[in-house]
Amino acid sequence: DNASPDYLGRVLVVMLGLTFLKMLFSNVLEVAFIHGDDVMKMHPVVCLLAIGVFGGIWGPFGMLVSVPMVSLLKSVCVLGPHSPIPKPYRN
Repeated sequence: DNASPDYLGRVLVVMLGLTFLKMLFSNVLEVAFIHGDDVMKMHPVVCLLAIGVFGGIWGPFGMLVSVPMVSLLKSVCVLGPHSPIPKPYRN
């Protein structure tokens, strides 16, 4: 009986810590790294379309990997030596 409140307290501390770290990474670091960079900036509609298409193909796994895959594709197309995208349309 005495171990139960201590266990619940530890679980609560871990959950709050993980929530804090997730909020920090999502709202501060990702914004600074991705949205502040002109090359990697993606329109929200592109992200939503990627989530829908890859989610329809591969289900939840596709939804998780859709935005990183589209950003990789964009970086290859924009930064590649033989980019198919004309210079005025790269950003």
